Amino acid sequence: MTSPEDESVSWRLIGPVSELSKKQCRLIYSSDGRDADVCLFHVNSEFFAMDARCAHSGGPLCDGDIEEADGVLRVFCPWHDYDFNLKTGNSSTGLQLNTVCVQCEVPRRQAKEAVEEAACSCISSDGLGCQHRYRQWQSKAPIHSSRSSTSGLKKQNKEDFYTLIC
Repeated sequence: MTSPEDESVSWRLIGPVSELSKKQCRLIYSSDGRDADVCLFHVNSEFFAMDARCAHSGGPLCDGDIEEADGVLRVFCPWHDYDFNLKTGNSSTGLQLNTVCVQCEVPRRQAKEAVEEAACSCISSDGLGCQHRYRQWQSKAPIHSSRSSTSGLKKQNKEDFYTLIC
């Protein structure tokens, strides 16, 4: 299992759970370019994140349907109907997408510490824990400005919760 202290992993503050949970899928843009963008899914009160493009032909997975069968949530590519497990990134076709760790319900007043200290507990396709490489994330349309140039995180409502991904 990887922890945020490892050089290859970095936690990024994405936004309040209350806002992020309003949409079933939200595209999170990467500073590394379109091929590194991530879909943040909110299904059955859980968050999942994975590569935003289908491994087959690059279809936009945020536009895909999500179905649950035998307790497994899958997103289906809108272009060719390829399916991907939201937890592992595995497809029934043998294709694989990278999944991204999601840490939810971190109180805003603890967000800075959580970014630095949160343990990564996601499930990778090989079952060994987080295997994700470092990426920098930004929302195309930020929900809230979460950084202040002088004091780190701005203090607003102590009950605000934020979603973190690594």
